[in-house]
Amino acid sequence: MAYPDDLLVSGEQIVMHKHPHWKMLVAPVVALLVVVALGTFLAALVRAQAWAPWGWLALGVVGLGVVGRFTLWPVLRWRTTHFVITTRRVLIREGVLSRHGIDIPMSRINS
Repeated sequence: MAYPDDLLVSGEQIVMHKHPHWKMLVAPVVALLVVVALGTFLAALVRAQAWAPWGWLALGVVGLGVVGRFTLWPVLRWRTTHFVITTRRVLIREGVLSRHGIDIPMSRINS
């Protein structure tokens, strides 16, 4: 996904646009796998009960909540974090619902 050109000043060009390292997604993927495995195991245990449909519904709701919190939200945060180097400045932008960030002019960078 390209960085929006309307945030650049005239004559400024993007040199590099990156997201955080993909290693940040390892824990969310592990969380997803654990939730699926645990949910499948518990669903198999509940299968023999008379209240199995209600148990499966409860497991599904809890599983979706846990996956949303520990998998989807970190992936959204990773996807909406941008590190951009332009010909004039370095920009760091992050945020899912509200965006915030910092701009550092190239003249302020020493090393």
